[in-house]
Amino acid sequence: MKPGSPDDVEDRVATAAAWYREGLSRSVPEAARHFDGPRDRLKYRLAGRQPKKGRPATNTTLTKAQEVALCRYIDRLDYVNLAALSLLRPQQTRSC
Repeated sequence: MKPGSPDDVEDRVATAAAWYREGLSRSVPEAARHFDGPRDRLKYRLAGRQPKKGRPATNTTLTKAQEVALCRYIDRLDYVNLAALSLLRPQQTRSC
């Protein structure tokens, strides 16, 4: 891992957070300085905020479960020879 890369910084922040939780540091800024990490990011991790890398994308239209449910619904309509809603055009949906 290259020094200064986002993964390296995140590792240093995680190590500093563990160090602070174990009581080896008296303050958050001290732990951040010791591991050369951003103080605010360490403070946010200690408060429970997760890194962006592990979060799902916010710009997705449907979750995986919703997409599966929609595909099953369309398949059921097709099975009984009913048309899906006119709003659901093939170019707007992913492959089912």
